[in-house]
Amino acid sequence: GHPMCGKEHAGWSAADPTLYRGARFVLTKSSRTTPQLIAWAQALIAALGAVPLWLPAEVHDRWAAAVSHLPYLLSAALALSVPPQAAPLASSGYRSASRLAASEPRMMCDILLTNRHNVLSLSQAARQRLNELEAALATADEETLLHWLTAARARRQDMLRRQAM
Repeated sequence: GHPMCGKEHAGWSAADPTLYRGARFVLTKSSRTTPQLIAWAQALIAALGAVPLWLPAEVHDRWAAAVSHLPYLLSAALALSVPPQAAPLASSGYRSASRLAASEPRMMCDILLTNRHNVLSLSQAARQRLNELEAALATADEETLLHWLTAARARRQDMLRRQAM
């Protein structure tokens, strides 16, 4: 099982009794999964206030890479790319975009290495999109840049709409 919730901070001081409330909790079946185990897992997840989602392990790994592991990698890259001298201007945009970089490094390193094939595939796709955005920016191609920014906004809105379903 994998609860799809968490925080960038670890330890008892970051504990949140409502963390699981409404969160998806992914479960995968194995050859040892029995009907009794399924019932027990679903009861436990319901007690936490989470929503069970049964997925094949491969689908979970691809989707988790897309919505969790790649965002962490991009957040880390952003945090490493911003010069410390810009700190006086770092407000809500920077805090939002770099929040995941505050996650526990050892844990995230293990996650990235465990799911590296999916993360690498998505990282390459993100790099291609960034290259396209950079090309439009470098040539001041307002039409192409606006196209990609509009598409990004629509994709995010669609993802959040689908999540709520």
